[in-house]
Amino acid sequence: MDARGKPCPQPVGVEVPAIPQDQGGASPQPAVQMAPRPTQTVVLTTEGSTLLEDLQDLAHEGIEILSCGTCLDYYKLKEKLEIGTVSNMFEIVSFMADADRVLRP
Repeated sequence: MDARGKPCPQPVGVEVPAIPQDQGGASPQPAVQMAPRPTQTVVLTTEGSTLLEDLQDLAHEGIEILSCGTCLDYYKLKEKLEIGTVSNMFEIVSFMADADRVLRP
């Protein structure tokens, strides 16, 4: 997958090859799907988010919080990041692929 140079949120919608499921036997699912409103996913970690306190609690528990730098730049939110670190979709998808569990809306 190479989404370099594509405007946001297009890189967010690029599907990567399916990740095999563990022994549960469920069919493989794409690792990333286009969010219905990509701006909602980025604003959660920025100034004014109603979830900042909850995200801070998670961070204190050792949960690593990553925000896509391309999306933050596109929506001019990078300077308003309040929690977590700036990352990229490759790293985010890699973490999701290696995770034992991934929470979905």
